[in-house]
Amino acid sequence: SKINQLAIVDRNNAVIVALENHTSLLIDIRSGSTLAVLNHQSQVNSVDLNANENIAITGSTDHSAKIWNLLNPLQSMSLKHNAAVNLVKLSPDGSLAFSMAKYDKAMIWNANNANVRGEIPLSSSLLKRGGVFTTAKFSSDNQWLLTGTAAGIVQLWDIKNFRLSREWKMPKRYFIRPNKSAVLAVAFGSNNHYSAITTNGLLHRFN
Repeated sequence: SKINQLAIVDRNNAVIVALENHTSLLIDIRSGSTLAVLNHQSQVNSVDLNANENIAITGSTDHSAKIWNLLNPLQSMSLKHNAAVNLVKLSPDGSLAFSMAKYDKAMIWNANNANVRGEIPLSSSLLKRGGVFTTAKFSSDNQWLLTGTAAGIVQLWDIKNFRLSREWKMPKRYFIRPNKSAVLAVAFGSNNHYSAITTNGLLHRFN
């Protein structure tokens, strides 16, 4: 089946893939064997994995994200949305989960019990236009969320108070051409530095 997204866990030899056939597969990289099959009612759009905490998260067109206990893959907690979930992410310690649904909302959840921690404050006009995040990353202390958009914008969110802290527009590669570069990945660096990779082939570092 078509792969919509995948996540590889460093040093754990595991990969999780989001598939169009309504499933997500957890695969052992060394042997190629399938360790778990995680099911949805529609195609899976986004996945993330925390092998140290034995949890995974999947987001689907069936209007839900699910947090899975990898020690018992039949057990999951459902995170409900009102539209297709196209982006999910786990915090480094596995205690927080992020889910974003097109035309709906972006939420932070407690990954241990699926309780809502808060909502990322997005404008109604952006949501109505289907504006979505293309990538997200939690800080190591769970105080911040870094996001990127299809319009080449990187945003830093204070998830203790649920407000936008800073915003950057990624520069064009060619001055005279329209900027159609989406943000593919974001990362936290040291000393309040941040990084982003965009589809125009550039790696950006900023503070």
